[in-house]
This record gives sequence, structure tokens and C-alpha cells, in this order.
Amino acid sequence: MVERRLGEPGDVVAIGGKGEALVGECKWGTAGWSDLTRLRNTAQILARELGEDRRLHLALFSGRQTSDQRLLEEIRAGRLLYYTLEDLFGAESA
Repeated sequence: MVERRLGEPGDVVAIGGKGEALVGECKWGTAGWSDLTRLRNTAQILARELGEDRRLHLALFSGRQTSDQRLLEEIRAGRLLYYTLEDLFGAESA
């Protein structure tokens, strides 16, 4: 797997060998709809740069759970991966 930064603070990209890529953004606070919009734009730039047909997975890493209903719908529909500190490190670190 190859990791690199796209030039924006908190952007993370992981490229797998089977035609998939994860594009993520890290947020200290709670992520919202504008964060997903920015992440989608970053993913489009990456897709053009790679010039290949890759399945892109979008991920937001956030300090807290979100209450943004549109974001929650994207998570439920499987169009967004959303991880909080608690998801990554357990309840003791939250």
C-alpha cells in the first residue's frame, strides 16, 4: 500500500493493489456536510491524477460523532466511512 498527502492538512490517501483507494480527511472536532463536500472534491482530483478506474472509498476521521443528518445518511447508505477516536482507540481515549 502507498500513502501520500494531497497538500491539504489532514488528507490521507491509501492506494491498494486491487484497484481500490481510500481517500480520507482528519478532523479535530465534529465533521459536517462541508467536510464531505471537500473530501469528494479531493477524491475527484485524485481520480483524475491516477488516470485509472479505481473504486474510491471516502473516510472521515473525527474527534466526535456527528449529528449532521445528511452525513449520517451517507454513512448508513455505505457511501462514507466515519471513524471517531472512540472507534479507533476505544472508549478510554474519548
